[in-house]
Amino acid sequence: MGRLEERSGFSVMKKLYTAGRQLNFLIADDNDVNLLVAQKTIEKFKGICRCVTDGYQVLDAIEKDSFDIILLDIQMANLDGIATMELIRKSGNKIPIIVISAFASASEEKVFIQNGASAYLAKPYYPEDLLKAIDSIVPLDDDYQSNASSNSSNILSSKPNKELII
Repeated sequence: MGRLEERSGFSVMKKLYTAGRQLNFLIADDNDVNLLVAQKTIEKFKGICRCVTDGYQVLDAIEKDSFDIILLDIQMANLDGIATMELIRKSGNKIPIIVISAFASASEEKVFIQNGASAYLAKPYYPEDLLKAIDSIVPLDDDYQSNASSNSSNILSSKPNKELII
């Protein structure tokens, strides 16, 4: 059993696939390191991702493109994650949203879920925590289970693929 499996009791997904296709993620965070960690984790497990740095860019991106999941930081400049999620839900969009926050508490998690979040992650988080959150809201293909120890190599080797939307 791999190091990550021992810590979490969860077999890390080899690929982020559902119904035989790659999942497409929109990652929103105004911190380059956080973007990089999320992006590299998703790419490591064969997901597709696009990175943005504020809520306005999230709203623009989901209007123009289709995503399977949004990873949404709560504290961002310009339009924060809470206001962004509220606008997404008021528009009738039911895209799954994983809220990410550095301020972890059970009461905060409950508020986020009640206000439209599909799942909640507290920073800092491990790759398998992100993968478990994804698996809890989108049915991942069972054919892609693997030993976590083979997936624990360095995921922080390049800059995030940040697209600025004006």
